[in-house]
Amino acid sequence: MKNLRKFILSVSLTVVSGSATMAANPWTDCGIGRMIFDDADDKGWASSSNIIWDLGTTAVTSATLSEDACSASLIETTRYIQIAYFNLEEETVARSGTHLDGLLFTAGCEVGKSDNLKKRISEDFSHKLSEKDYNNKDPQLKRLEYFRILEKAAIDNPEAECKIIS
Repeated sequence: MKNLRKFILSVSLTVVSGSATMAANPWTDCGIGRMIFDDADDKGWASSSNIIWDLGTTAVTSATLSEDACSASLIETTRYIQIAYFNLEEETVARSGTHLDGLLFTAGCEVGKSDNLKKRISEDFSHKLSEKDYNNKDPQLKRLEYFRILEKAAIDNPEAECKIIS
C-alpha cells in the first residue's frame, strides 16, 4: 500500500507539473478520471484515478468514447506508445528507426520536418534514462513520461506541425 501511495503521488506530481502548457493528454484529459474530475485545475486527481483503476489503460481506451476531449491522432499516438514502447526506447536513443518514424507519423508530424523534433525527443529521453530510479519505474509511468517528452518537443518545434498539439 505504501508503494501504491508513492506511485500515485509521483504520477500526480508529474502530471500537475507539466499540465499548464500542454495539449490534451489521455491520462489526464480522457477516460474515467476526466469524467469524475472534470475540473481543469485538478488534473492530478484525474490522472491518479485513471492510474488506480488499471494503470491508465482505461483512459487510453475510453478516450475513443470521449472524442470531444481527445483527438484521433492523440488517441492513436497514445496507443502507439503503449504498444511500441520498448522499441521506442531503443530507437529514440539512436534518433532513428521505423517505430520512431511510425510514432511521428501517428502524431501527425511532418516527416520531412522532424529532424529537430527527433533530436529533442532523444535528448530529453536520454535524460530520463539516466535517472537513478528509471529502471524501477512502473511501465505505465514510463509511457506517460515518454508521451510528455513527445508533447513538449512538438510544442517547442512548431515547424514539425504535429497534430497532437493542435
